[in-house]
Amino acid sequence: MRYYLSFLIALFFSYLGQILILPFLKRNLLDIPNSRSSHLKPVPKGGGLVFVLIGSIGAIYFNFILPLLCLPLSTLGLLDDKKNIPRNLRYVAQIGTSILLIINISENWISDLKINSIFLVLVYFCIVLFMTAIINFINFMDGLDGFISSCMLVIFLFIALTLNPALYPLCGSLLGFIFWNWHPAKVFMGDVGSVFLGSLFAGLLFDVDSSENFFNLFLCASPLIFDAALCIVRRFYLGQNIFHAHKLHLYQRLSQAGWSHSKVTLVYLFAILMLCLSNLLFGLKFQFLISILFLFVGVFLDKYYAYPLKK
Repeated sequence: MRYYLSFLIALFFSYLGQILILPFLKRNLLDIPNSRSSHLKPVPKGGGLVFVLIGSIGAIYFNFILPLLCLPLSTLGLLDDKKNIPRNLRYVAQIGTSILLIINISENWISDLKINSIFLVLVYFCIVLFMTAIINFINFMDGLDGFISSCMLVIFLFIALTLNPALYPLCGSLLGFIFWNWHPAKVFMGDVGSVFLGSLFAGLLFDVDSSENFFNLFLCASPLIFDAALCIVRRFYLGQNIFHAHKLHLYQRLSQAGWSHSKVTLVYLFAILMLCLSNLLFGLKFQFLISILFLFVGVFLDKYYAYPLKK
């Protein structure tokens, strides 16, 4: 009962927090549209600070420290929202956060594998690279009103329901934020919010007691992860600089093709919700089949509905 109550309390204070912080954000953190933007008018950013703080405070109350370990990176994200931080410094901070998360994970199923110490070091090196990729992918996918906030809300609700109820305060605070972030958005979460969500999800992927639970969570987020990852692969194949900012993800090209922010968001939300429900009702094998189905749906949308990805 206290978990559900914490959800409602967090929702209330998150909604109220946006009212209190918006005047400050409008004066100091305006997102001015550019060629890569999906909005036409300046919109304040940095609103993710509210759900970051509320979610972290809720985690402390339930003796869950993983969100706290994401706060330094989130703080750097807030500074990046104000004044662009060099890319190399951001990536070093992501590596540091990933290492910190791995060290403090309570039940890391990787360490139970029967492999020698030298190979285990290589495994952890790959995990750090994987976690930084997840952090960046979630950040890259924050490009439409209400998109990443609502998608991550469903994913974290699934985790709270099945694995870790300490996430209910974060879920409530995300819902409170979505009232302000849904199209037409009155505020954006900014990097302070997106890197927090990405790093926390990356940590949660490994804060499980079995590889099955890892894949449960990974597949729930697969529409976001596959969109970001496949976009990088395709841009590399086309000879584009994959480190340059762009608006060529599938969700962005659907928007460029005339789909509204809400329509694109609802398509991804539906896919994520079905993946979560398929796992709850039928287990991992069925969830894997559904993820393959949605991968083909993505290919279909890319070919027949999205704005072309050209060299």
